[in-house]
Parts: sequence; C-alpha cells; structure tokens
Amino acid sequence: MTIEKILDKAKSHAESAEVFQQKNKKLTVSFENNKIKDSSTSDLSGVAVRVIKNGKIGFSSSSKPGDERVADFAVELAEYGKKVTFDFSDNLTSKAFDVDLRNFDSLDENTCVFECEKAMNEIRSLHKDLLATSSIVREFTESRVLTSKGLDLVQRLIRITWLCGFNYNTEGNFLTCYDFRIGNKFNGFDDLISKVKEDYAVCQNNEAIPGGQYRVLFSPRAFTHLMMVFSYCLSGFGVAKKISPWAGKIGEKLFDKRITILTDLVSKDSVYRKAIDDEGTPTGKLTLIDKGVLKSFYHTRDTASQCGHSPTGHAYRMRYSAMPMPSIDGMVLAPGKDDTQDMKSQSDIWIDDLMGAMMSNPYSGIISGNISMGYIMENGKRRARIKDAVLSINVFDAFKNNIVAISKETARYGFPGLFNLYDAPWLLFDNISVSA
Repeated sequence: MTIEKILDKAKSHAESAEVFQQKNKKLTVSFENNKIKDSSTSDLSGVAVRVIKNGKIGFSSSSKPGDERVADFAVELAEYGKKVTFDFSDNLTSKAFDVDLRNFDSLDENTCVFECEKAMNEIRSLHKDLLATSSIVREFTESRVLTSKGLDLVQRLIRITWLCGFNYNTEGNFLTCYDFRIGNKFNGFDDLISKVKEDYAVCQNNEAIPGGQYRVLFSPRAFTHLMMVFSYCLSGFGVAKKISPWAGKIGEKLFDKRITILTDLVSKDSVYRKAIDDEGTPTGKLTLIDKGVLKSFYHTRDTASQCGHSPTGHAYRMRYSAMPMPSIDGMVLAPGKDDTQDMKSQSDIWIDDLMGAMMSNPYSGIISGNISMGYIMENGKRRARIKDAVLSINVFDAFKNNIVAISKETARYGFPGLFNLYDAPWLLFDNISVSA
C-alpha cells in the first residue's frame, strides 16, 4: 500500500491524519585505539501515522514498506490517547531547499577510510603511547510529510561529522584531546589535527589551582554546556509542563543587553537547513531572546497549542518511530564586538570542555562539572592544563551580571544525537566559582 493510500485509510476513520515517511542512509568509518573499529553502512526506513479522533491523538509506526495496519493501529490507539487541541499542518506554500550532493557523494567508504587512517597516523606521531582516534559519519535523510489538510512535501538533508583526537593515560593523569567539525561539505582533518597538536603541547604541563573566583573564558565549544540551560528553559515542552522558570516571562529583561539568541534553519550556510519541520510546519528565523529580553519559546504544534502560542517550526523526530518533540537545532548566539585575543589576555582560565556537566539540572540554571579540558592563562596564552578542579556557573546570573566581553568571532559546534547544533562566540565571564 502506498503512503497516499495509508493517509486515505487513516483519515477515513478520523477527523484528521498525518503520515510521516523517512529514509536514512548512514556511512560510518572510525578508528579507535590506533586501529580500525568500524566501516559500515546502514539503510533504514519507515512510516508513522498520527490521527486525531474525538479530540484524542493516536500514533503508530512500522518499518515495513506499505504496511496498511499502521493506519488501523493509530486509529485504535486514539481511543487511549491524550486530549489535544491542535490540528495537523495545512501548509501548502513551502518548497524544499535544493541539496548539493557532489561533495557528499564523492566521500565514499574508501575515501573515508583513507582520510581517517591518515589523520590517526599523524596524531600517533606525537607520542608512541598515544591511543589515537578518528572518524567520519556521512548521513543522508529524506523525509516526506502528508496531511489530510493537503500538505505533501519531500525534503532531503545531508550532514557530515568528522572527528580526531587521542587518549593518553599515565599513572595519575588521564588525558583526552579531540576536536570535530560538522557541515555539509568535508573540508579535511588539517585544522583538527593542528588544534589537537596544540592542545597536546600545552597539556604536557599540568597544574592544580586554588579554589576561588576567576575570570573565565568559555570557547564556542565549551558553550555546549551552557547552551543546555537555554535549550531546556526555552523549550515549549518545559513551558507546557510548567517546569521552565521562564514560563510567563515573555517581554521581561532576563539578561545582559548584549545577549541575543535566535534559531536559523533557512540561511544558506546553516548546517541544518530545513523548509519545514518534521510535522510540516514552515521553519525560518525565530528570535528567542533580543538584547536580553525574552521574546519567544520554540514549539511543536502540540506544545504551542498547550501554551496558547503559535507553532514555530521546531518539531523534530529522533527517528520515524518517535513522536515530534521541540528541538533547538540551528541556534545562534549573536556575536559581540570584542577581539578574541584581547579576551584571552584578560582571562585567568580558558575552558574547552567539562566532564559531568550533562548531569546538571538545566532548569536550575546551574551547570557544574570537572574541568576536563581547561587551561591556566598567562599573557593571553595557555600556560598549563588545569588538573583536579570543578567549575560551577549559575547561567541565569552570569549572563545577566557577569559578562565581561563577547567576541566577534564565532564557531559552529554541537554533536548530532547528543547536543544540538549551534553557532556561538567566545564568552568572558567574571567571578566564576572554581573549587579544587
């Protein structure tokens, strides 16, 4: 049975219906501990149906092409589903973006193996006892959304993630250095290898620091951990559940006037460029915080209806068999006006990564973790790696009262499946707590 007929069957037994079909092809090549770990491809596809019947939602999915029972199950389960006040998309104007596959297709399995092995061997040359790692993941996704309101749109997304680094463990000293890039085009490992080599040189010196208040420089990569607070507190899910501390505060000034946060899923350089989200709502640019003032939350159609807001085009499915949830991929923290080197000269500590910060409660605003990749600064340069110290930052307070500078320079980070993709500058804060 075609998905058009699946939609017809579903809507004949319900007030409205939606069919979501997804095909995902992934190539993974990875080396770990100086030897190849994985060289594999996966090709997954499936279909999901949502219906609204008697004001309740039913959902079902299947990995079998043309499985007509998926519509029957969705209708049956609607009897036990939750009450909803939204309807499926009637968007008839959006058009999918063109996708350039030339660079993507040229990155075949043999090329990935060659590039990863070359990067691994170059990192291994730093020291005979290093355990080097490198990987490339190439992912192509095609999705189609059909609704009983007339929407029928296919869009394609491509994403390449490449990483290299090493583990070097000696008695009393566990060192992990790595860096990665995410994009639509593979640009090689040269920049990553250069960064890893610089980190390795600095990390030959390890120093403990006394507990106290420090002027701390967060790199764009380190913003990953701070972003958790914004990701959770700005989500329509948290607002609908009344667990976001910012619920009901639209229009209030919460942060320093230099803080502007938006999402951008439509610009040509966006790594996650989408015309519609995973339930057919048009995407675009959405300002969440403007010069410190809370302007909006990001929503699915369901969370928007629960909050009395409009859907924003931020519905995302982890896989075809998952219900849509709000996602903040494409987040942009607007750059400032400050020079990065000047900021380094003013800082006491440079933070690249924290270990354990994911266990923090983002709704509290407090992020804390062991400083896994952090450096003591001296005259604008990294002097030594920090050992045996924990950093704690109250993001609510720091972004309101403790910002010293925000750089003009930005970088793209995140990690597919773990952290949302974002663009961020360097951030310099005063009076950040570090304990030994």
